[in-house]
Amino acid sequence: LINSMGKVLYPTVAKKYQTTTSRVESAIRKAIEIAWDRGDADVLNSYFGYTIQNNRGKTTPSEFIAQIADHVLLETENDPWVIKVSDTLRQLGVPADIKGHRYLRTAILLTLKDSDLVDSVCQTLYPSVAKEYQTTASSVASAIRKAIEIAWDRGDVDTFASYFGYNCGKPTNSEFIAMIADILRLKYRFF
Repeated sequence: LINSMGKVLYPTVAKKYQTTTSRVESAIRKAIEIAWDRGDADVLNSYFGYTIQNNRGKTTPSEFIAQIADHVLLETENDPWVIKVSDTLRQLGVPADIKGHRYLRTAILLTLKDSDLVDSVCQTLYPSVAKEYQTTASSVASAIRKAIEIAWDRGDVDTFASYFGYNCGKPTNSEFIAMIADILRLKYRFF
């Protein structure tokens, strides 16, 4: 739904409130602008992370809505590992409004449960994630690659360095998944 805001979300809201799609879009943009200008910086940073606000300025409407929706869903989630992985992805600058965010979260969670999966990313991990989202393994790989590229380009250098070291280049999909899973496993004693 987030990926098709202009085609689905805005018209649905417009119909509900008996107004036009352009008015809905304008009102959402204005509300986001007000939130960024007048909102509590600590609250905004807890939802969006320092990387989005400091390095790119304000979020797009789809990023804003997706991040809020993700945060609300996580608050109702009973699995603390889902929350920890999502928080880590947010800190690294992986936007919640792209498929790669969901695929990465699932891949990392699966790897936390079975660290051998990173040894067979293409043969086992991607197909497992693809099955959960009813897509193909190649789509999963591509979306994860795109999510990592976005985080690498937009994310905070120091945050990335805290996970991957200062001298590293952009991590591959399997390096990213393995490193995040390993750090979380050690930090929170997940066995």
